[in-house]
Amino acid sequence: MKNLSKNVRDMVDKRPAGQVFSFEDILQGKSTRKKYLSIAKELSELQRLQRITRIRKGLYFKPRKIEFTKDLWAMKASGADIASYYRRKLNGKMYVTGAPLFNGMGLTEQVAVSEVLAVENPPKSFEKERVFFVKSKCAISDDNVKFLQILDCIENMENVSAKEPGEVIDSLTNLAILQLKDNEYSELMDYSTYYMPRTRAVLAAILATIGKKQLAMEQKKTYTQNSRFEIYFENSKILENKEDYGIYKVH
Repeated sequence: MKNLSKNVRDMVDKRPAGQVFSFEDILQGKSTRKKYLSIAKELSELQRLQRITRIRKGLYFKPRKIEFTKDLWAMKASGADIASYYRRKLNGKMYVTGAPLFNGMGLTEQVAVSEVLAVENPPKSFEKERVFFVKSKCAISDDNVKFLQILDCIENMENVSAKEPGEVIDSLTNLAILQLKDNEYSELMDYSTYYMPRTRAVLAAILATIGKKQLAMEQKKTYTQNSRFEIYFENSKILENKEDYGIYKVH
């Protein structure tokens, strides 16, 4: 097993410093129990030598030198390191949501202190490193991410830091929804059916406000007609007087 031991060390050495990797990355496909145990033993030895650190079962981190220092090394993976690993692993089958999305969309100036990723089959979150996974509403593809992100913002409009829901909806409409191509509105409506009725109602109100009344009426058919959704908002051009779509202002 000397060759196997050398191969494991060579594979670790070739990885960039600061990279998160998994046991499966080293195992590379099917294996015998003997090989599996030998790799596990070698990785444990590399941990003892502080050439790698273990994040959780089956997940490791290769330390990196701290910038602008002479001999200081970062021995623990950051949330960004872990998120980067899952972006590589999931190969596009994920997208940023939650607080990082709100900031990235320009809905708030509050900088997110956590990573929040929507995935189809979420792994356990890394609470200490502040990396959180949530289950996506539907299958994720390169083509539908922007629609799902818009709908996530609508559904979570009360959770945007330092902004009230009306401000969030007005900003989202100007920054994202009005930027869609004409043929993309129907796609946005199709994906909204995976979301709560209230989210669908707000989208109907938005469509009505931006002059797409026919689409708004079609959207209204996706939820119960006598539904009543109470939302707290102030000075919203989008949500004001939208009782026709079941939206009522909470005073």
